[in-house]
Amino acid sequence: MDQLIRAAFGIELLVVLGVRTLFAGGLQLGEKTGRKWQESPAYVVGSIPFVVVWGWAAVVYFSATDLPWMYLGLPDLVRGAGLIISLASGAFLIWVFKTIGTAGAKTIVTFDAMKLATTGPYSLVRHPMYSGFFCWSITWLLFTDNWVLGAAFAGFIVFIAIVRVPHEERVLVEHFGDEYRRYMARTSRFLPLGSLTSTKHSMRP
Repeated sequence: MDQLIRAAFGIELLVVLGVRTLFAGGLQLGEKTGRKWQESPAYVVGSIPFVVVWGWAAVVYFSATDLPWMYLGLPDLVRGAGLIISLASGAFLIWVFKTIGTAGAKTIVTFDAMKLATTGPYSLVRHPMYSGFFCWSITWLLFTDNWVLGAAFAGFIVFIAIVRVPHEERVLVEHFGDEYRRYMARTSRFLPLGSLTSTKHSMRP
């Protein structure tokens, strides 16, 4: 089963991340009018340890290196269920990538013709991509049976939620103004709970 899981995991990573690159790729073609790189420096620096740890864990996992302390010993039934849920999470992420299109760059970028995504998954929450990635990371832990792979990526998404998301929302308020404030008033950040759990919108452009 381990070989099947590794193959499925590798294919799933290539497909989902490849689709993301495909949909966001238009942002990299030509010079967009008014394009600004507005990434959080704290996010750039703080993300390095997570990327290094996950990259190392992935290399170890796909090379089938025998490091018993990385594995939980989960039953095959749990691992199989985790794989099925993971595929569903991957499909959700592809829906997110298609909806946000060229605005879904790997870094925070704004440009004059940029449109605010408020349809599909973005009609329910403001950051469905991060929600989807967090669920995806938990399924990795289940079906790979490797807690380092899951924990490193889940920790990275939590770090993004704490450090990057508030900065990203300030950037979007500055760029879209009242349009984004109204959007914030009717959505929550990560879970489809509506405006009851929305953040308090006291930010100013």
